[in-house]
Amino acid sequence: MADFHLIPAEFEHITRARCNELGSMLTTAGLSWEDNDRQDTPLRLKYTVTGPCDRQWSIRPVAPIDFDPWQPSDLRHAVRTAPPHQSPALSARPLADHNRELKP
Repeated sequence: MADFHLIPAEFEHITRARCNELGSMLTTAGLSWEDNDRQDTPLRLKYTVTGPCDRQWSIRPVAPIDFDPWQPSDLRHAVRTAPPHQSPALSARPLADHNRELKP
């Protein structure tokens, strides 16, 4: 059961610094990526990542209701449509590794 009183009224955990960290981790992992050019609103910043075997991933922020205050750096998840897969909420480095290592 979720502790709803711990969910922030305004979800401000995704900052510009954390967006920069994710971009750096994706690049370090050897993945090609681009964002939707919403750096002015980090919560709305989404990424498209091309992983091994040219699989496309969309990296999106977790919904505030899914935010775990005990894991405050786990801010995003990766979603792929073919074949369907969604990662758990992860921080920058594990998310980059997940996109790089997941096999088709």
